[in-house]
This record gives sequence, structure tokens and C-alpha cells, in this order.
Amino acid sequence: MQPKPTLFLPIILLSACGMLPEEAIPPASISSEVEPPAPLNIPELEPAALVLECEKHIRSWKRLMALPKTAVNEEMLISLEGAFATLLYKNRASLESLALNGEVRFRAVSSASLGFAKDVTVLPVMLNNIMSLEEQVVANTLFGLGAFAHPNTPTEALRGLLTSHDLPPQILHHGAFAVSRIAEARRSDPHGDLEAILLHFLNRPEPYIRAQAASGLGQIQAVQSLPRLANLLTADSNAKVRTAAAYALGAIRHPSSAPVLISALQDPDKVTAGTARASLAKMHGKDLGGNPQVWQKAFP
Repeated sequence: MQPKPTLFLPIILLSACGMLPEEAIPPASISSEVEPPAPLNIPELEPAALVLECEKHIRSWKRLMALPKTAVNEEMLISLEGAFATLLYKNRASLESLALNGEVRFRAVSSASLGFAKDVTVLPVMLNNIMSLEEQVVANTLFGLGAFAHPNTPTEALRGLLTSHDLPPQILHHGAFAVSRIAEARRSDPHGDLEAILLHFLNRPEPYIRAQAASGLGQIQAVQSLPRLANLLTADSNAKVRTAAAYALGAIRHPSSAPVLISALQDPDKVTAGTARASLAKMHGKDLGGNPQVWQKAFP
């Protein structure tokens, strides 16, 4: 019996969360890395105290998202998000006011925090702030949109911003996170905005951004991107980018991708090779193992 193939995209997406905006955090016990959620009976806070509390919750969320996806970690994440939502509910008016009219740091933190309110009525405030002249505000707002990851997030303004040239690294980094998360939530791209952004990001020198772009194209079933994804799988020097491309080709499931996926079974990176095998199994309906010759018979 052949072993069941394993898709490796969760590794890519979790590393994205762990790198925003801090460097990736290695797995560690929750008790030593993550502050416990605040109690549910939270009074309204003064602006400075509110911003500090929001910063604490965001740091803890990033750390939890960087940890392995175990049942215990998932429970902690749900608990943390619940506590954060309660904090935001109690201080919603103050937070929106700070996001629009506060000093730069307050606007930035408040904009990021609104994404955790999980309420579509915050989107106009957040979309307003991605047009800010302050880099920190724009970057944090993009992070908040990624944390929210709502499928109904308007994407026209994101396209206008993120396909611009000479964007600061922080905005690009958070923008890749936001767009890939929205793509994952939406699973479609009726207006072509997400595809335009993700294809633009494939040209970036940063492996993290290329990997997020590749996986996002798979999430939205971007058939037009197949040649670009195949080229990434064949030629990109970064293993995480090749893995993301292998996942995306399997997610799109077009028969024309079979030859490049079969070749990738011999990729020197085991994760990339395993993802190519899983993608082939998706397309074929069953796993035929890691021998390219066997797969060539299945996809003549």
C-alpha cells in the first residue's frame, strides 16, 4: 500500500504569519511564548492603554500562528482571538477613531487590530487607511486585512496599491500576506484583481513573496498562471517557492501540469517532491508513489 500523500502548504502559510512583521519564531511551548488572553470583563480603556493591549494581542497571535497546528495550539488561538474580539467590542468606537485620527503609531496599531473584529463594517475604515501617506499605517492595515481574511474584502484598491513599483519592503511583505489570505478565503477572483497582484508578486526577488503569490494563484484557480507556476517549479532556486508552485498546480488540477509535476518528483528538496506527488495524486485520484516512470504511464 502506498503511503498517503501529504500537502505541505500549511507550512508555507504558517511561516507567513510568523514573519509579520517579526522574523519567523521557532516552535516552542505555548506557556513560554504566548501571553494568556485577557479576561472577558474588560472595561473601556484610555487610548494609550488600548493600543498597548492591542499590541500584546497581536504579538501573541503571531506567535501562536507560527507554532505547529496541534489541537492545544488551536484551542489557545481560538481563546486568544475570542479575548481580542471582546477587547475590540468594548472599545470599538475608540479604536475606529484612533485608526482615522490618532497619531501614526496609534493609527497603525488600531488599523491592524480592526481586522480581528471580524466585522465587515470595519472594512471602509481599513480601506481608507491603505491610502495613507504613512508607510507604517499602510503596512499595518494590510496585516489587519490579512488577519481578517474576509472573502468580501474589496480588492480594487489593493490592486492599485500593490501593483505599484518601488513599494517599501514592509508594505510588500504585509501585502503578500493579505492577498494570499484573502485568496484562500475567497477561492475565486471574479474581477481579476487578486490574480493581477499575485502575478506581479511572482517577479519579486523575495522568496517569501513569490511563495505566497504562487500558493495564492492556486487558491483562486488561476488557469492563466499555469506557465508561470510551471516555470517556478522547474527553475526557482528557492525550495519553498518550488513547493508553493507544486501545490498551486495541484490545486488548479489542469492535465497539462502533469509532466512538470512528474519531473518534480526528483526535486532535491523532499518537501517539494512530496508536494508534487500529492498534487499528482489529486489530479489522478490516487497515489502511485514516487517513481516518475509509473506516473508517466498514468499521464501519457
